[in-house]
Amino acid sequence: MATVKVAYGAETALTWAGAIASSATAGRQSDAIDNGTTLADDYEVAIKIVFPNSATANDKTVYVYAGGYIGATNTYQGRPALTGSDAAYTFNDITTTPSGLFLAGAFFMVINTTGTFLIPSIATVFGGTVPEKFGLALANYSGQTITTFTATYRAITYTIA
Repeated sequence: MATVKVAYGAETALTWAGAIASSATAGRQSDAIDNGTTLADDYEVAIKIVFPNSATANDKTVYVYAGGYIGATNTYQGRPALTGSDAAYTFNDITTTPSGLFLAGAFFMVINTTGTFLIPSIATVFGGTVPEKFGLALANYSGQTITTFTATYRAITYTIA
């Protein structure tokens, strides 16, 4: 009988930095993760956020969205589209207007803490298949500016032995 084995790739830092004000529209997008050569079955992403020693407000949450690269049209998903590069990103108002991106996680913030948040399956976010390239966008609607956050990812590959 065949056995399915899981193999985890090396943990890799995701280029994704910069302060993010609390806003329904101002956010930050990451560099793209390129699965075109890795050909992984899935990815997991860990995001570490340092929340300031200030009271939370709004809905006290940081939202992470994912957008894929559409190879046939050479564009990224989203309204506005992601660019595949670490940069500021302006959402349509996250409280009223869809962005066209997939919600990958919603993380509740707690005053004066550092939290690590896991997106355990990027393939699940995209409905079961990892796109050729994908990027993440963070919307901070926690009531305070986040000045420090980092992210790492690693590929997950299944083999039959």
